[in-house]
Amino acid sequence: GKIVRALTRTSGIDTAAVFSPNGQEIAFTTDRSGNPQIFLMSRDGSNARRLSYGFFWADEAQWSGDGSAIAFAAKRIREEPFEIFLADPLGLHFVQMTNDTPNEHPTFSPDSKMIAYSSKRNGRWQIFLQGISRSTAEISVLSFDQADCVEPAWSANE
Repeated sequence: GKIVRALTRTSGIDTAAVFSPNGQEIAFTTDRSGNPQIFLMSRDGSNARRLSYGFFWADEAQWSGDGSAIAFAAKRIREEPFEIFLADPLGLHFVQMTNDTPNEHPTFSPDSKMIAYSSKRNGRWQIFLQGISRSTAEISVLSFDQADCVEPAWSANE
């Protein structure tokens, strides 16, 4: 309950922080460059750098278990829905994993081969599962009649 030391010092928001698997870096959402974007920084708060470019809004960063990728939800313009993207930690390569419907809350499977996320493509929020490889078919995993399913999480047990 006691703040030992603030890692960021900006007048805007700094939120949704997640550690890399090796504990050396933190991905987080900040609006220090205008609209919310994904930034990375060293675990001591140094070396802050922007990861997401070309997006109106980027949020909900999640590291893959092997540290090779970061999944996040983003939209390129205000009017479009959020979609799921993958980026390498250097921000050199981006892959759009979903299209044309609100898709949010990405999370990697423990083996880093799949992503679960929330989608509203069928009129209500459902959980979908998709392989990191673009050739892997998408699977509807969880839905209930009369209920929304959001923010998936994986069990740590394999």
